[in-house]
Amino acid sequence: MGFKTNSSKASEGYTIRPKGDYEVLIESAEIMEFVRYDGTKTARIAFRYVIRNDVDQKFQNGKIFHNVWKKKEPNEDDLSVDGFNYGQLMAIANAAALPDGQDYPTLEDFFAALIDKPIKVHLYHDDYNDKCYEKIDLHMKTDFSQVKHKPKAPASSAGYAVPAAAQFSNSSGTAAVTAADDDDYPF
Repeated sequence: MGFKTNSSKASEGYTIRPKGDYEVLIESAEIMEFVRYDGTKTARIAFRYVIRNDVDQKFQNGKIFHNVWKKKEPNEDDLSVDGFNYGQLMAIANAAALPDGQDYPTLEDFFAALIDKPIKVHLYHDDYNDKCYEKIDLHMKTDFSQVKHKPKAPASSAGYAVPAAAQFSNSSGTAAVTAADDDDYPF
């Protein structure tokens, strides 16, 4: 099957989603280091939500990202979650219907309890430095607690995969690559 190029239909494949409510599943949460413009470091909890495909809504299987930042001046509650914004984390926990009063030894245990939980988020647009960004300003309990979301299948390699290492065996008579001492390098 052939095709022709058409520059009038060129796109980058992503458009900003409209403001509004989206039914999502919490796909992942992880702590990530962030270097500010002045070189100082901070941390954030990077949440990734997937827009549910079992609910009648646009952008099914799309991703929405949300950050909870470590506070510069954390209070006692914030310190119990390693200095991250406790109130924001509790809003996510409440939306995910985690039991009130449940103990979590670590943030990783808390993240594990959140994974695959359905919630509803409100997305808005934030204009910053002449760019428009998607942001979440509200986490709510889902309107559809019965989850029948089917994860999107991973993209196939379609014949363009890198050959497996076994295909580069020593069968051609060339020397095998071996580990070297530090003295073998000129630097």
